[in-house]
Amino acid sequence: MHILLVIITLLTAHQQTVRLKPQSLLQEITVVGLDVNPQSITSGGDVVGYVNDPDISNKPNFFQAFRWSKGNLKYRSPHPQHADCAFASNTRSEMVGFAFFREHESWRACRWKNGLVSSLPALINGNDARAVWINDGGDIVGWSDTTSSYSHATLWSKGTVRDIGTLGGKTSEAHCISIHGTIVGIATTTHNINHPFVFNGGTMTDLLGYSDGSGSASFVNDKEEVVGFAHLDRKNRAFYWKNGKITYLPTLGGDTAQAMCINNRGLIVGWAEGTTINGGACLWRKGVPYDLNKFVPKGMELELIEARGINDKGQVTGLAYKGKNIPGQKKHSVGFILQLPSSLLK
Repeated sequence: MHILLVIITLLTAHQQTVRLKPQSLLQEITVVGLDVNPQSITSGGDVVGYVNDPDISNKPNFFQAFRWSKGNLKYRSPHPQHADCAFASNTRSEMVGFAFFREHESWRACRWKNGLVSSLPALINGNDARAVWINDGGDIVGWSDTTSSYSHATLWSKGTVRDIGTLGGKTSEAHCISIHGTIVGIATTTHNINHPFVFNGGTMTDLLGYSDGSGSASFVNDKEEVVGFAHLDRKNRAFYWKNGKITYLPTLGGDTAQAMCINNRGLIVGWAEGTTINGGACLWRKGVPYDLNKFVPKGMELELIEARGINDKGQVTGLAYKGKNIPGQKKHSVGFILQLPSSLLK
């Protein structure tokens, strides 16, 4: 096993470069003085997300979107009037997220393409909107404020913006859209409870039905398999859903878990509570949980907290904490990329 610790030092506000060994199984993305928050990974292994200043008293509201590709960490050009966050990118190198414009005091959904950024229209002109996923066809989902000041799940497609509604309540958010146009997310019911949903063919389906629990759908792959979590019996339970059937996934020995992404091989990642730690990055393969911290060598001082994305090559990205467990000392937030061994891809 080849392990490479990759430290990216902040050199400029525009671009940083680091050399990587292709055979490395575990890589760390670190920006000195800043917290790194990876959000997703593309089919080609590019990671998108944002960095932020952990010292909010020094630089309030400081966020910068990034795209990490083959050792290059690139920022969009800094702008004194807004901060921005990236959440997803497709195979056409289109990236989506949102930016805060201080002159308008609002968040605007954005798309980056060919080095240029453009804002996406909100459901109501001038209101807040956020984009969090884009498929390979260019369809974008997120949420936007409505006339009632409540946010609704929103679809941007072929130059139009569409409110896809709720489950009878006041609010909703869209979190992901498949290549076939299936949308998943979270919406309130008539009883004002958050439930996970699937939206397809103009119909929004409640994945929890008449359950008293709550929850959210995080991701849908191109095989229409959905993952997320449900809060039942005072515990968060990771779930897998397909063709109307919901299956709850085991933890690493603790009480709670959350599934955040599923690739087209059916491999699921997220986080799960163990017997000795509050939570850690987790992989589910054929219903069996694997602790991804087992891939961190001794002495690396890296704790994989959440796995947030996985592509069909078995590359996983997510959030990690760096440093020793010292009471009262805040850990530094970094990103990681883990290539799963071939034995887990079969």
